[in-house]
Amino acid sequence: MSMYLLMTVAFGDSIDTPQMSADEAEIKRLRQEMNRFQESGSLQYSEKLYLQMLKIDSELEWMTDADHLAGAMAVNAKGDLAETLIRLERCHSSERAIQWRSFLWSETGPVRIQSQPEADLTIMMGLLNPDQIAALDFANQTLKSQKTFVGRLPNGAYQYGAQQFIVNSSGIMMASQASEPVQVQEEKVNDLIPFLPLEADAWDVSVVGSVAVTMLRLGEGDVVETGMTLDPRVLGSTGVIPSVRFTTNPFYTQLELGYRVANNANTEFRSFVPGLVVGTRLNDFEVALRARADFARLSFNEIGYIKRSIGYTYGLKGGYCPIAGLCVEGQMETGVLGSHSLFGTGLSVSYQLSI
Repeated sequence: MSMYLLMTVAFGDSIDTPQMSADEAEIKRLRQEMNRFQESGSLQYSEKLYLQMLKIDSELEWMTDADHLAGAMAVNAKGDLAETLIRLERCHSSERAIQWRSFLWSETGPVRIQSQPEADLTIMMGLLNPDQIAALDFANQTLKSQKTFVGRLPNGAYQYGAQQFIVNSSGIMMASQASEPVQVQEEKVNDLIPFLPLEADAWDVSVVGSVAVTMLRLGEGDVVETGMTLDPRVLGSTGVIPSVRFTTNPFYTQLELGYRVANNANTEFRSFVPGLVVGTRLNDFEVALRARADFARLSFNEIGYIKRSIGYTYGLKGGYCPIAGLCVEGQMETGVLGSHSLFGTGLSVSYQLSI
């Protein structure tokens, strides 16, 4: 037996054993160092180490899902949502990465914004969480240091200089290009508001104010961070809906800019609701189609969770107008809000004042 040990020692170099390359060993060393920075919260150093690992392992031969997830956390802290998504796409089997990736695809949108002197990008409503604040700061820093920001922003309504636009998972809505100042041009107005005549003397313009009471059913939805499913619930809603109506008898087009709140024992719902109504009037009766966007803040009190979502609804609206300018209306809507379905029925009272 001692002879066998001597032979093993003497000829051990000739026995075939897997050898770790210098690059793979360096990846392993950098991984251990990056994990220490991750645990201590020093994400800026973690970012530098991840970039070093990518430079060495450009073919992604030795880097793991955990490495790419750590890199995504580091760049997300800077507010670069587009690069966060790229790094998450490099993960193949991490459940956490898959859920985070799905969240970013649904709750952020791709944008391209041209820099404007002395302008700051701001969100027009709602409270932001730390990740959204970081994304907004990153976009503003890029716009100030470069001519163009190409990346992703959280879903929401934004203002940049003289322009306003909405970001959703598809990109920028309500503007042909976010990089151009908003100009009142007939062809652009006609693209955004179909059925609206362009000649100034072809319509009557009036201001309409409405107060609505609605029962909303919010379908089940997901908490992305934990994978929890939220149960369906019914909420009583009240809303105020100022609008402008353009009438060419017997048809009208109405632009709404509403706000509604709803709640029950476990849920609070607040939503900014721009909408478009296209309808017709016959004597004392009206019937119309309505489409709306919802920019909502949902508080699920039973689990202490706040969720901000964008959605849409569409439906029918009918009214009876016994007195000039005063109408009683019934309405029904259905649609989606983030990962929830949304259905509502209600009544409203409106008053129309010609201008």
